[in-house]
Amino acid sequence: MMWAHYAEQHRGAVLGFHPDVARDSMLTQIVPVAYSDQRPSLLDDSNLLARPTPESAAAANRGLYLTKSSEWRYEQELRLFIPGDVKAGQDATFKHFYAAELVEVYLGCRMSGEIRGRVTELARRLNAEVRVFSVGLAKRKYALDMSPVA
Repeated sequence: MMWAHYAEQHRGAVLGFHPDVARDSMLTQIVPVAYSDQRPSLLDDSNLLARPTPESAAAANRGLYLTKSSEWRYEQELRLFIPGDVKAGQDATFKHFYAAELVEVYLGCRMSGEIRGRVTELARRLNAEVRVFSVGLAKRKYALDMSPVA
């Protein structure tokens, strides 16, 4: 399901990272999403309402950004929460990571051969040790097979 939702119907790629703890990588701040049947609300946070401080506001925001409906629990999603990092008028901000932190690349089963080659080349140029896998539909079960790309 995640391939259909986040990887452009299997035409995209999934990147796997391993945080470099020794270099204090920002990726060490990745945390699991909390799944709940209740939508979080700033108004439910009595600490924020009683004593609004930057710390209590940040904690309340974390609850909002790191909670999803229980229906998405199968994703086992991890998120990197960096408050206030996108400037007004910007769509996104790109963050630096160390090349060795990119450890895996999974190429969607509907990705074109040209894009597949380009993504593999770029990943290996960034980190020669990266493992690249081609994702395909399993023949006899409802699952995906991952085959290493030479």
